[in-house]
Amino acid sequence: MLSMPILTRVLRVVLATLQVLLGGVRWLALQTYRQRTIGVTASPQLARLLDVLFVTVAAHMTLAAGLVVWRGPLNWLWAIPVVAIGLGLGVWLRNRWTIVALIVLQLAGLALVWLPIVAALAVALLACVIATAWARALWRAALAGLLLGVFTGGAGLVVGLFVPAFPLWLTAGLLLIGLVLALRVPGTPREQPVVPRQTPHPPPQPEGYTVYRPSSLDD
Repeated sequence: MLSMPILTRVLRVVLATLQVLLGGVRWLALQTYRQRTIGVTASPQLARLLDVLFVTVAAHMTLAAGLVVWRGPLNWLWAIPVVAIGLGLGVWLRNRWTIVALIVLQLAGLALVWLPIVAALAVALLACVIATAWARALWRAALAGLLLGVFTGGAGLVVGLFVPAFPLWLTAGLLLIGLVLALRVPGTPREQPVVPRQTPHPPPQPEGYTVYRPSSLDD
C-alpha cells in the first residue's frame, strides 16, 4: 500500500494539473468571448452571420476530432465532386438560405455517417459565409471559432477515444445552433425588396388659398 506522504504528493500533482487545465479553459473562454465581441462591435450589421461562422468553425474542428477517432470506413472519393459543386453553388448563390441548406445537408450527412461528405460541405459552407459578407470582422469570428474548437475538439478527441460517436454528437449540436443563427440572419441586399423612390409632392393647400409669387412689375 502507498504511504501517506506518497498519496499526498500524488494528490498535489493531480490538483495542480486540474488548476492548470481550468486556467487554460478560462483563458480560452475569455479570448473566445473577446474576439467574438470585438468582431461583432466592428460590424454590428453582420452580428448573426459572424456568429454562424463562429459556431460552425468550432463544429468543424470537432468534426476533425471525430474523423481522427472514427473506426468505421471512410470513402473520400465522393467528397471530391461535393467540394467542387458545393464551392461553386456556395459562392454563386451566396445568401442565408444557401447557408441554411449547407448546414442541413451536413446534419443529414452526420445522421447517415457520411463523414467525408460532411467535411466537403464544411469547406463549401466556409466559402459561402466568406463570400456572403466579406469584412474585416470575419477573421475575428473565425479566430473565436478556432478557440472554441480547441476546447470542443479537444474534449471530443479525449472522450472519443472511448466513445467514437461523441464528437459527432457534439458536432451535430453545434451545427444545430448554427442553423438557428442562420435562420435569424437578416436578408442580404440581394434578398431585400427594392422600394421605388417617390417624388415629393407639395402639401395640399386649403380651398381659396393662393401662394403669392412676387413679380418684376411690383417694383
